[in-house]
Amino acid sequence: MRKLIPILLLGALSLNLPAQTQKRIPKPAPDSYMANHLAIGLSAGTEAVSAELALPLGKNFTVRAGYGTLAILPFAKGSTSVRVDSENPWTIHDNIAGTIKPRMDNLHLLVDLYPGKKTVFHFTLGAQYMLHKNGFLEVRTDNPLPISSNEFCVTGIEVTSGGKTSYITTDDKGYMQADVRFGLGRLLPYAGIGFGRAVADSRVRFLFDLGVLYTGSLQVYSYDYGIKGSIEAPREVALTPEMIPDSYAREADIARRVQGIPVFPVMKFSLFVKLF
Repeated sequence: MRKLIPILLLGALSLNLPAQTQKRIPKPAPDSYMANHLAIGLSAGTEAVSAELALPLGKNFTVRAGYGTLAILPFAKGSTSVRVDSENPWTIHDNIAGTIKPRMDNLHLLVDLYPGKKTVFHFTLGAQYMLHKNGFLEVRTDNPLPISSNEFCVTGIEVTSGGKTSYITTDDKGYMQADVRFGLGRLLPYAGIGFGRAVADSRVRFLFDLGVLYTGSLQVYSYDYGIKGSIEAPREVALTPEMIPDSYAREADIARRVQGIPVFPVMKFSLFVKLF
């Protein structure tokens, strides 16, 4: 009888094992983050205020795409006033006021590379496409020049570069304008580093980026609007430091150095919220 009790216990235990095995819940597979999440973000930096979408491609890569602008910032543009005393080509003895307006509207695509699957430090490569064909900075007089309307478009400032003579005139309303452009054009490569992940387990994420846009150089253009009433597009006139009079040698040297800078610095902070 005593030998029968252990046998019955062993039998009961062996019958219960399959039931326990069936109730065991398998561990969920780890999240691969392979294009299965999406986050929306807002960033503010030296080049623009941007709205972005972020998509992870595994634990080591994240793609960010968005649109940036400075137009929504009320303090983005500035004003200046310059004293002009001239007898040629116009007789002007007055203060001329102007507005400096940034036009950094862009579309951008960035790829973050994380050395480790759990690291927040990242390298970033990408590009920006500038939406304004006339450049990223506009300088324009606030009012028509104090000259006769008969001289609008007709007379202008004579400038010589490379043995070629050109003229800078007002438009048909009497305004003058100059634009600053990137020498490389409208498509600018980007490289940088940063901290943070746009998409991770937590819903809200912060990012910091530090990098440069490769611009090649800076170029300044004004315009010759030709004969008043002409339908011809204004001719571009490149402004170079060599056009600055010898009496302003220091200013010419500063302009030469600034125009030769091949990069535009970028520093920005971003906030991302995971949608799913």
